[in-house]
Amino acid sequence: MPGLGVPGYAAGRYEGVLRSVLLAYKNRGAYRYERHLGRRLAGPLLNVLEAEYRLDARRHRVALVPLPSRRRSERERGFRHVEVIARRALRTLGVPGSVVPALRATRGRTGQVGLGPLERERNARRVRVRRGAIAYLTRVPVVLVDDVSTTGATLRVATEVLEASGVRVMGAVTLCLAERRDAPQKLEWNLTGERG
Repeated sequence: MPGLGVPGYAAGRYEGVLRSVLLAYKNRGAYRYERHLGRRLAGPLLNVLEAEYRLDARRHRVALVPLPSRRRSERERGFRHVEVIARRALRTLGVPGSVVPALRATRGRTGQVGLGPLERERNARRVRVRRGAIAYLTRVPVVLVDDVSTTGATLRVATEVLEASGVRVMGAVTLCLAERRDAPQKLEWNLTGERG
């Protein structure tokens, strides 16, 4: 993906059934969709591991690092939805790995919805690495995980802060790709699932 420096895979576009299911799950507590969303995320994850890096996914331990939500959003939801979906994707594939919440949103971070590309970039910079996670992450392949990517700003910044800490990021996976016409550059995502 341009500007990120690592391969990016998405399960589908942020539209139709996929969008509706994700919103019902994360905003309305429709937990029955957890398995479906985990299966959808498993496809992009398998592609990063096997197609891009020729790793036998069932033999190599991997760390999935979810992008953090704002603390307020986590409190309102009562759970960290990206972490749960990422764990489900690992189970679906039978991959030996773990979900490591190595990133945290810092004070002043707002929601990305409604922000323009430059505001998204500034807002995305309000993320830090949890020091306790660095030692582990430097020893395993790391894949970033998000639910929706629009401009790629959050994934780009997450890659930068992890790599500045000595962590090598192999790729990024997301459930949904929501493209913006006013994005500074066109993201090149590999779509692994059907539309909708």
